[in-house]
Amino acid sequence: MSCRVVLLLLALLSPLHSLATEVANLYTARVDASLKLETGLSQGFDQVLVRVSGQRNALSNALVMAQKSSVRQYLVQYGYIDEGGKRWLEVTFNQEAVDRLLRQANLPIWGSLRPMTIVWLATEQNFERELVSEQSPLLAEANLADVLRQRGVPMMLPLLDLDDIMLVDAADIWGNFPMPAIQASARYSADQMVMAKLYQLGGEQYQLQWSVYQLADMQPNTIAKAWHQEQLQGELDTLLPEWLEQMADVFGQQYATQAGLSAADSVQVKIYNLTDLSRVLRAEQSLSSMAMVSQVDLQDFSANYAVFRVNLLGAAQDFYRALALDKQLQAMETFDAPMVGADAEVTEADNDQQGEQQTPAAKQTMPSYMWQM
Repeated sequence: MSCRVVLLLLALLSPLHSLATEVANLYTARVDASLKLETGLSQGFDQVLVRVSGQRNALSNALVMAQKSSVRQYLVQYGYIDEGGKRWLEVTFNQEAVDRLLRQANLPIWGSLRPMTIVWLATEQNFERELVSEQSPLLAEANLADVLRQRGVPMMLPLLDLDDIMLVDAADIWGNFPMPAIQASARYSADQMVMAKLYQLGGEQYQLQWSVYQLADMQPNTIAKAWHQEQLQGELDTLLPEWLEQMADVFGQQYATQAGLSAADSVQVKIYNLTDLSRVLRAEQSLSSMAMVSQVDLQDFSANYAVFRVNLLGAAQDFYRALALDKQLQAMETFDAPMVGADAEVTEADNDQQGEQQTPAAKQTMPSYMWQM
């Protein structure tokens, strides 16, 4: 059965067929058309900087603040559109210029390929606990649509059909027992899972506790441990939007890559199932499109694979973490010591020629992937 991807917990639905999601229009923002033009351009610029850096505190960076008076130099185009019964100012900024500013400000860049998150939310009212579905009045009344659209964070809610409720009960979420929800989440092909519980403290005050679990490449019979846990309090109408903002900040810290202005590292990547030149070019284009990649060169091409040299604007480990989200590529093996920098010039043929001069422990493994397209 298909499921629906929610770019917000309620509003933006589309079919889900893969894990990580390609988030479109990262450098385009929408603001209220009733604002004065310069104010609207400035607010749109803020939206894009936060969305691309993955951090709200990017706006307090001294260099970013200094550029607020020069927004037009980053501008590509703007116009007015009508959607959802409202008129919007839509603003698009130059990707290269924005990325350069973030690098100069020593801020991270979060590329368009972002992890899909499934959210299991349980609430308690009148001493009764229930799981929240996309039809819940709780979400409709919270008017959350703008938050995840502005942040560019892909999320989905479970369908809560018979398959789900046979596996997961609100008590599992409330008691922080993740395994039933992890098992139920397998059908949704998400990268990570959020478990959260919401309850009233008294009066208008509510508390929300949430945890994040990694789902991708999870091995059977392993003990699930949350890689992030947090809680927040407040009135319901502000608590839920702030929760989404908080999640976006946490995910941005985890997945955005710190990139400099010049190449900081260099790696080799071998990709199999590249049986013709068109596939080689598509694979090269896929690597080149990553935010932290400065240059990609084809070094070797045989009947079934190609080897690429990839120059990076950040650390190799950040590159591999981002590459794991690209479902066009399937890792063929675990590698502990990827070929980096000058050491990467040593090819497999060189290793064979050296023979006994190099011990197995000293050999480095070139990361290998299978092209899925």
